[in-house]
Amino acid sequence: MEIRSFANGSVTFMAGDPGRPRTEERQGNVTVVNEARASTPDSFEVRFFVSFSEETAGIAHSQHINLSSVVPVSDEGLGAPYREIESKGAASLPGMLRSLADALEANIAETERARAE
Repeated sequence: MEIRSFANGSVTFMAGDPGRPRTEERQGNVTVVNEARASTPDSFEVRFFVSFSEETAGIAHSQHINLSSVVPVSDEGLGAPYREIESKGAASLPGMLRSLADALEANIAETERARAE
């Protein structure tokens, strides 16, 4: 396998959400229920484009994938250097892809078990 290009597409700030507790409010004979929502911190979404080639059974072919990772806002806040945010996002990709490979293998194995029944 050969990586042909590994490029950053964008870094986007995503405002966090303070969350909210579950609430119930009666309005006459109607009860309005707002379910609880967990809080989420401020973060950046970092997008990447990867192009690579590989050979299968003697046939070379190219693949192109778009990936994104989430990087929590550091103590520096929005003033964190762009390259630092990008580097943290890129560093998370190998683990993400390993987890994806594990999930795909499990899914394929489950499909094969179901077919065998």
